[in-house]
Order: sequence, then structure tokens, then C-alpha cells
Amino acid sequence: MLPLEPVSLSFWVARNMTLAARDRLALFTVDNALLRLHMECGFISRKSAVCCSGCLAELARREHVFAMSSDGVHSTYTNPGGHMHDVVTVTRAVHVAPAGLASAEYSWFPGYAWTILMCSRCMAHVGWR
Repeated sequence: MLPLEPVSLSFWVARNMTLAARDRLALFTVDNALLRLHMECGFISRKSAVCCSGCLAELARREHVFAMSSDGVHSTYTNPGGHMHDVVTVTRAVHVAPAGLASAEYSWFPGYAWTILMCSRCMAHVGWR
């Protein structure tokens, strides 16, 4: 449920936005809910796509981002090797190519198999399908 009170709303928006780590940190260090909401509005107006960090190719549009869990659209997962991954789930992606066969082993989402996804332009690892 969407919070109505400004402080809770500002933190809910910060938690559910697709942001770079430095931008998320900037939001959480602001000690004023209205200023935080104002900053979030600025991020929303500038962010319309999820892009490859290697070559900036557009991978997904903002309207294709959805919440796979009750935690919101952005989650952090740790793989068996101890590496943490910030994950944003999308319904549609472009400029991506699968690498390897699908596997259900170590899936973060029960009932789903995964395949590594690479940026089809620069071959950077961009996520999983």
C-alpha cells in the first residue's frame, strides 16, 4: 500500500526506484522528507530507461520495470560465491543475448530457471533471464 504521510512516502519511493547506488545514498542522507521527494521527482523525470553500464545501450524502459517481490522493484541478492547483486526485474528487455543454458540451480525466484544475459552491443554481463 502506498504511504500517505510524507516521510514514509519519501522512503517508499527511494526504496522502489531504479537508481544507481550513489543516487540512492544521496536520497537516504537527506534529512528532510520534502527535499527527498523533490529529489525523487527529479530522478523520475530524468530516468526513462535502464541502460548497460558498459556502453549505455538501452536495455529496458521504465514502464517495463515491475516488482517481483513484496520488497519493491529493486532488491539485493547474494549468490553462493558471496557476491552481491542489485536486481531490477523487467517484463521486456532489448539489446540482450543469453549466454549458456537455463538452470534452476541457485535461483533467487523459486520455480524459475535463469540464464545469464549479456549486452548484445558490448557483451557486458547485464543480468539474468
